[in-house]
Amino acid sequence: MTPPPGYRVLVALALMACAPVGYAATFCVDTAAELRAAMTTASTNGADDVIRIKTGAYSGAHPVNATTAFLLGVQENFGLTLQGGWITRLALDCGARLTDPTLTVLSGSNLRTVLLVIGIEGASGALAVENLTLRDGNTAGRGAGLDLIGNYAGNVRIEYVHFFSNAAGSFAGGASISTGGIIEVRNNLFRFNTCSNRFCAA
Repeated sequence: MTPPPGYRVLVALALMACAPVGYAATFCVDTAAELRAAMTTASTNGADDVIRIKTGAYSGAHPVNATTAFLLGVQENFGLTLQGGWITRLALDCGARLTDPTLTVLSGSNLRTVLLVIGIEGASGALAVENLTLRDGNTAGRGAGLDLIGNYAGNVRIEYVHFFSNAAGSFAGGASISTGGIIEVRNNLFRFNTCSNRFCAA
């Protein structure tokens, strides 16, 4: 039987649509260990990534950095989004999202930086942090809640994040962000963040 006109073209297009290279990868995590593993994978997997974090409290130290709770090394030109507020819905993990940032808490336990992002030379993937609480960070340096350092070149968006009770020995108790791209810090709440120098919020 002869295939109808256009059959081979449709098959070829379907196969192309399944190609994974450069496509987004989505993670759903509900433990601190899963979150750290997803960050490690997302830093080098050659895709735009979304890490969906289920509601709850997350803490502890990164295995290779006792002064940081959650460490992300940006090593590529692909975007990464960290999103809190996800819940199970209709038996689906991360099947729905609640927009209250206080329901998903990353904590430094008053011992370490909450979220440390290290960018390498020229990495330009966009970074977004959304709908989270970063609290109880503590560092002798800067950015106890969030610290983005290195020669990162990508755009950064911080939105609907609650920076609460973070303490820096230098400056920027809540957040310290350094990038060659565009920085958007909007619709966030900074409360009770302290520092010994200046810019204690961000």
